[in-house]
Amino acid sequence: MPAPTSVPTRITTLLCGLILAGAATATPAAAGGDGATVFKLSGTAERQVENDRMIATLVAEARAPEARDAAAEVNQRMEGALAHLEAFEHIDTRTLDYSTRAIQDRNDRSRITAWQVRQSLELRGGDFDSLTERVGELQQEHELTVSGIRFGVSAEREREARREMIDDAVEDLTDQARAMARSIGASHLRPLEMELTRQRSHGPQPMMARSEGVASAPALEAGESTLTIRVDGRMQALGADTLRVTPR
Repeated sequence: MPAPTSVPTRITTLLCGLILAGAATATPAAAGGDGATVFKLSGTAERQVENDRMIATLVAEARAPEARDAAAEVNQRMEGALAHLEAFEHIDTRTLDYSTRAIQDRNDRSRITAWQVRQSLELRGGDFDSLTERVGELQQEHELTVSGIRFGVSAEREREARREMIDDAVEDLTDQARAMARSIGASHLRPLEMELTRQRSHGPQPMMARSEGVASAPALEAGESTLTIRVDGRMQALGADTLRVTPR
């Protein structure tokens, strides 16, 4: 009759069995048997794109002892400006902020001496010459003043440029991944994840000057905008060499 197995011996046998079973079911990546390494990288692309949109902001402003009189004058100017622009369908227009402000006496802040009313009008278009002429006409004929003029890239042109830039950004990312893979002796790369990040376009703002042709029309240079995109990704490098660390 065999001798009974002690409790410590049975526990030791069970632990050894669990360890062996765990080693047999571990994935190669977790065990590090395939030499896989994950790189986190970013690739970028930048392009200069000619501006094809002009945005002009004009202001109608009036001051009068009574708020209703100032408002009536601003409304009259703005209605005249909008009617003037109806014939130009290629120009997009919209009215913006409308404000009424009390003007107080300098010596007695409790006394209101006048009311100031202000409203903005925005014009957008791709025909720069026509838009510039309209700006001059609105200043001369409807007493509007220019608050600001800027240029940008239309949504259509920006989409087209960004589609072309994606290839450049991904190529930049993969070039970096290949260089890193070579440095550790990896033989293959596997893309795990990629994310496209759109960054804002930016460009120099033009300085306004008077045109010789139309006294009140600003002479402008559209210039270019800089479009930038970034691709963030994770790449798995396969078959990398084991790097030996020399002890100190």
